[in-house]
Amino acid sequence: MFFIVLIKTNKGVFILAQSEKGNAVQAFKRREEALGYFEDAYNDKHSSGYEGSMSACINWMFYQPSVVEVVGLEDIKTIAAEEPRLFHLQNSSGSMTGIDTREVAKELWENGVKPKLIRDKESV
Repeated sequence: MFFIVLIKTNKGVFILAQSEKGNAVQAFKRREEALGYFEDAYNDKHSSGYEGSMSACINWMFYQPSVVEVVGLEDIKTIAAEEPRLFHLQNSSGSMTGIDTREVAKELWENGVKPKLIRDKESV
């Protein structure tokens, strides 16, 4: 069992990929690691100043991440498109690489765990 990230854009839902490692699916051993991938990056940019914080917010809005649990490669094969293609998604705040998906990815995205960029006062 491990965790992957589905990113929702105006072009659809994609599986987050690691283009720098041979176009592999970005996978995490623990849910907290997957959430931290976005939350930690946001907090680093947020603490660097206004521009960094706004860029991180815009990035999150364009690439709305959702963490989902998968058992193995067979689960990923049911999520990825029948003939998966790699897409490089880019906007003014950054870019991501994603693998196109089947219709089932939309429901999985809805039910996944979303990173929290701004912590509640109680959790600080």
